[in-house]
Amino acid sequence: MEALRVGYNLIEIDKIGNKYEDIDETISIINFLRLLNQNATIPKKIKVLGLERFLSIGDRELSKFVRNLLSQNASRLIQKNHIVLFPVSHISLDTEPRLGRVEEKPIRLVPIFGNRLEQIDIGYFYAPFNI
Repeated sequence: MEALRVGYNLIEIDKIGNKYEDIDETISIINFLRLLNQNATIPKKIKVLGLERFLSIGDRELSKFVRNLLSQNASRLIQKNHIVLFPVSHISLDTEPRLGRVEEKPIRLVPIFGNRLEQIDIGYFYAPFNI
């Protein structure tokens, strides 16, 4: 089983615990963003649930808010070598990485992670904290 990288790891659910390391400590995306916003302590390894659903109900302003919050906390997360795992149902690369299956409305990731999101494997994308 492969270890996760320091940074943001977006991995399809069926690959977590099989091909890639799983993380026991979980938190919702809302609580994760709240902790970042409050400059509160975040576990060194954390699995953040609900990114896909959270982004599916949002718009450009929500993506901008999330990106700004992640960017503002980059140095803090880098300092302690945090590993953040975002389990997702499906992630694909066409002209850009997107969440969701073909029949669903795709969720763009570039507005949040910019061009720093790279494909590591089928169903696994990675972005460093300094997005």
